Amino acid sequence: MKPNQGTGMEPRWEGETARASAGLSTADVNELINFILTKYESKVSLELAPEGFSFEELYDYEEVRVKPHYFELYSKVKNEIAQKGLKFD
Repeated sequence: MKPNQGTGMEPRWEGETARASAGLSTADVNELINFILTKYESKVSLELAPEGFSFEELYDYEEVRVKPHYFELYSKVKNEIAQKGLKFD
């Protein structure tokens, strides 16, 4: 929804979740997806989707380091999914 929205955290998250989900059974994957859908399904439309944040809002671009509030959100979501059975390295 906003220009310049990509950061390095998205590919990191995609890689970590891909590795963590490799080898899961279809039933386990479906359970995880259903859990995730309960949190986001109502927001998956152009009218309801949050605007999101630009790179500058999420990163200290002089140091190219993720800002603490964004890393905390990433950690919270990762821990929540790990509690549902996804095993991260």
